[in-house]
Amino acid sequence: MYDIAPAHGIAPAEFWAALAAQRALDDALEALENARAELSRLAAETTWQSRGVAALHERLVAAGEDAADAAGTVRGMQWSLGAAVGP
Repeated sequence: MYDIAPAHGIAPAEFWAALAAQRALDDALEALENARAELSRLAAETTWQSRGVAALHERLVAAGEDAADAAGTVRGMQWSLGAAVGP
């Protein structure tokens, strides 16, 4: 059987909390990446011109950019969490 306790002295409760946080960040990143892909698809489908569709297209592009920015923030959180927990 393998010992999954961290070797660098972090308390078990903190270790498990970090693992749970990492899982939550993974889930959030997956949701953001899925949203970004869908927004990109929708934006591509709305490239034909009309005032309403052009406005929708701009909003979809902006929402996709927001999702990409949020994904970058989540990746930064993942990196910070990994650095805090250690190898």
